[in-house]
Amino acid sequence: YYSAYDVVHNINPYEDRKLYTGLGYPLSAVLFYVPLLFFPFALASKIFLLINILCVFLIVFVSIKVAKINASWKYFIIFVSLAVLSFPVKFSFGMGQSNVLAYTFLLFSFYQHLRKRDIESGVLLGLSLAIKPIFIFMLLYFLLQRSYKTILIAGGVVSVFTAVSIFMLGFNPYIFYVTSLVPHLFSLEGREVYYNQGLTGFVSRLTDNHAIRRIVPMVISVSLIFFTIFSAIRVKTSKEVLFSIVIIVLLLVD
Repeated sequence: YYSAYDVVHNINPYEDRKLYTGLGYPLSAVLFYVPLLFFPFALASKIFLLINILCVFLIVFVSIKVAKINASWKYFIIFVSLAVLSFPVKFSFGMGQSNVLAYTFLLFSFYQHLRKRDIESGVLLGLSLAIKPIFIFMLLYFLLQRSYKTILIAGGVVSVFTAVSIFMLGFNPYIFYVTSLVPHLFSLEGREVYYNQGLTGFVSRLTDNHAIRRIVPMVISVSLIFFTIFSAIRVKTSKEVLFSIVIIVLLLVD
């Protein structure tokens, strides 16, 4: 919210020492929160929480469509309840994370991909990438499916958001982000934190040895990626299963 405020007022949020938590995303991701500036922070946070809650309903609805399940409203509510009870969803709600919102766009993109609507799929994928850049890993799925048109359109959407943010603040914040913040994201310090559900978090909770923390997750991560590619090329895994495999691999290697 306050990073969006900085961008609108021509302030570099990466150098704003008044922010309670530093911005860890490219400026393009901040543009999504500019409309919330029309509301006071307390109200804006509640609006964002409401959006996240509605997104969970949408995620379950689209998941049922993708899985081709003929579920009644009773089962729909049960599925939503189980989703809300899960730790990642509750953590995203409590911390004001963008995970649920970004995943909603990603899942809708996949649904449009199944319907062979490349343009809609690309736009939705681009919005997902703009909100949550780590979802660039999901391009692996679309590459394996040879959905090049979807990838190009997604790249165009991200480019538009990036161009707008550059027009507002120039190139310097991006240079600062790439040279000063991105290298810090690869640090192994603090990876043992309880909400890190990836391989690095798991290994870091077992040992303080930085060499093991770096090498073991890397070896397993590369193996998982090769397994994913093998599943797509040699095993001829279905689109639905392959998509879910790539998402799980993302969670583990991130």
